[in-house]
Amino acid sequence: LNRSNFLIQTVDYKQLARTIPVRMVNLSAGGLAFKINEHVDLSCKVDILIQPIPDQDPILARCNIVKIVPETDSSTTISLEYQDLSEDDRRKLVYFIQSKEIEYANKQRTIADYKPYP
Repeated sequence: LNRSNFLIQTVDYKQLARTIPVRMVNLSAGGLAFKINEHVDLSCKVDILIQPIPDQDPILARCNIVKIVPETDSSTTISLEYQDLSEDDRRKLVYFIQSKEIEYANKQRTIADYKPYP
C-alpha cells in the first residue's frame, strides 16, 4: 500500500478543503497558473486541491512546474501542468470551466443589452 494513497483515502475532503489556503488561479483542463510568494524551481512538484463542483469530492492532483515568471511586486507567477490527472477529474474541470465561460458570456450580454436612460 502506497503511503500517499493511504493518506488520500483517509482524509476527510471537506475538512481538508477548509484548512488549505484559497487563491485565484488561471485554470484550464491541462493545468493552472497563479501567483506565489515562495521560492520554487522547475524541479519542484506542487500538490493542489481544487473544488470545482461544490457537492462532489475535490480534485487532489500533483503538478509539474512548467514556467516561472518573476513579477514586479516581488511575487512569482508559476504555471503548472497536471501529472496523471484522471479522466473523471479532467471532465469535472472541463465542465466547471465551460460553465464559468457561459456564466461570463451571459453577464457580458446583460451588460451590453443594458441601455441606461439619457
